Amino acid sequence: LSTEAARAEMPRKRFKWGMFWQYVALITMSLIALFPIYVMILTSFKTQVNIMSDTPQWVFAPTFDNYNHIFENNFGLFLTNSLIVGITSTVLSLVVSGMAAYAIARLRFPGRGFMAYSTLIIRMVPPAVLAIPIFVLWLNFEIFLYNIIDTTPALYNMEGTDPYAIAEGLVDGRVAMILFYTALNL
Repeated sequence: LSTEAARAEMPRKRFKWGMFWQYVALITMSLIALFPIYVMILTSFKTQVNIMSDTPQWVFAPTFDNYNHIFENNFGLFLTNSLIVGITSTVLSLVVSGMAAYAIARLRFPGRGFMAYSTLIIRMVPPAVLAIPIFVLWLNFEIFLYNIIDTTPALYNMEGTDPYAIAEGLVDGRVAMILFYTALNL
């Protein structure tokens, strides 16, 4: 058979408008999802004045000062600390949750159903929804802590200690606890 005869025997593919619009929608959603990343990368090459400008500037003279500043100020140490915390928490979470999931799925014990359903319900609540209530709880804890300090004379009698400095340390720990709760999706 010649190539012309082979082409004549092949069914001709029709253009599918439905598929075309699906691809247009997918490309549009991808561009919308990637736009903040594009802006973030673009902002990393701007000067501080351009970043803080009221109107966004899409055309500017790029600078590497921000990257120079990062690498001059212990960036390696900060990156190492973040990697240690991230990898450790991921491995620990996988090990503990894997063992717990195996126990819930395979073993029969009292409270198994309650534990499974409560885990499911907790996972349904997005962590961002819990950030403000947890912050309010810790804010109330701070007020409670200062009231205890103001009403407890024994704290003032301890030599070489400042009770308000102790409270400030605990209040600074509040930020760490908020991050801890939201990171673990509690």
